[in-house]
Amino acid sequence: MRMEQLRPYAAKFGKPLIIAWIPERLEGPGVEKADSVPELIVFRSMRRLMNAIRLWLEHYGQVAPGPVAAPSGLGAAIASLPGGGAVLMEAEAKALFARVGVPVVEERRASTAIAAAAEAASLGFPVVLKLDSPDIAHKTEVGGVALNLADGPAVEAAFAEIMASAKRHAPAARLDGVLVQRMSQKGMELILGARRDGQFGSLVLVGTGGVQAELWRDVALDLAPVSPARAEEMLRSLKGFPLLDGFRGAPKADIAAVAAAVSAFSVLVAEAGEALQEAEVNPLICGPWGCLAVDGLVRCGP
Repeated sequence: MRMEQLRPYAAKFGKPLIIAWIPERLEGPGVEKADSVPELIVFRSMRRLMNAIRLWLEHYGQVAPGPVAAPSGLGAAIASLPGGGAVLMEAEAKALFARVGVPVVEERRASTAIAAAAEAASLGFPVVLKLDSPDIAHKTEVGGVALNLADGPAVEAAFAEIMASAKRHAPAARLDGVLVQRMSQKGMELILGARRDGQFGSLVLVGTGGVQAELWRDVALDLAPVSPARAEEMLRSLKGFPLLDGFRGAPKADIAAVAAAVSAFSVLVAEAGEALQEAEVNPLICGPWGCLAVDGLVRCGP
């Protein structure tokens, strides 16, 4: 089949091939076969195909020659990703994000209740405790988060509760202790995400975050990397943008700082390529003081 003959060219040049399927029969075995080939993108009208090319050129016209220079050492950090579909723990994921300039919350690891209380005192109260486990990605679902802890005894009690709850919900999981974080300032919560698409490459997403992320599905999506200017356009396209922009007299977030973080995150996922299949910051808390990633997740490539 002609479609199969095109596949080696897509592999050779590392780019998908666009096909305009415009015979009388728009459906059937031929187009279904073409649709099943990941290296081929099928359009059923020339108008849609040309519009896609226009949007592609507009996108790269906005980001060229590059939104943010890759920081020194990023290549080595990407090369050290474990592969095999491994999931990085929260601390490792946020350390990777910090390498490209995404602000992250200060935190300490603690393997015992006494150590957690000591680290909390060092950071300054109030603090948050989060379960530290390579086997549990969504900590809230197993009772693995305790907020606004005001003193040492509260930290020690919360440590015991988190460990007991995690063992009940996931008895086979490895439990390394907790992450101790200073409570962040209040602000608008965004979700910042990325995934690797077989046809289009690395995609970056920003949207209304926190517990509302799955409820509202208020997101903007683009090819990575994006410039700070394009990142700001994505933010302004959100239905929840007024919450960043001083809705009903609330303090306005530093939009430029948030856009810079989105752009920096997009540089990471673009540079990593297939070595990074998914990444997420939820929430990214935003306010007049800037923004802060307080949770993170990375799933590595094969």
